[in-house]
Amino acid sequence: MFFSREFIDTLSTRFVHNLRAGLDREKRKSVNVSGTELANAFKDAQTDISFIEKRRGLKDGISEGKLGGVLLFRLCRRRIVHLLPPLSEDDSFIGLQEQAALVTVMEQINLDLRLDAITRKIGNPRPAPAITNFQDIETELIFLIRTRHYNQETLGLLLDAACYIDLAARNSAKDH
Repeated sequence: MFFSREFIDTLSTRFVHNLRAGLDREKRKSVNVSGTELANAFKDAQTDISFIEKRRGLKDGISEGKLGGVLLFRLCRRRIVHLLPPLSEDDSFIGLQEQAALVTVMEQINLDLRLDAITRKIGNPRPAPAITNFQDIETELIFLIRTRHYNQETLGLLLDAACYIDLAARNSAKDH
């Protein structure tokens, strides 16, 4: 088994904490978490990890980005979070589960995709044609998760790339 009981318990606790972060006591009463669906998300992730390892012939495990992609996919795919009125009637709470999943996975793989964090690391804007703007990757990722077709391997590839770029940026900062 790839995930230990301790890992699952810790990540489940972090997910629920991130889900409820920023909600006042009254709003928290309108957020229900299905323990069954959360447990099933980890079972599905376990199956995905095993499949990726076998299909690719990986002997040393999988990368942190692939792990993050699988976890993000499964924490978003299952209907873990159920909103009750008045939150269920408020469009600003659409995507609460996906946001909590993204924050939880980013914490796990020690990656910050928030626009302000990326801008701080870069310092200067990337040279680009005047008609383009630097995209808010976190917001785009939430949009993709909520509205488009994707899979765990695509998310894994995106997160692998982000992890490598983050590592390169950290190493570059040490060199200067």
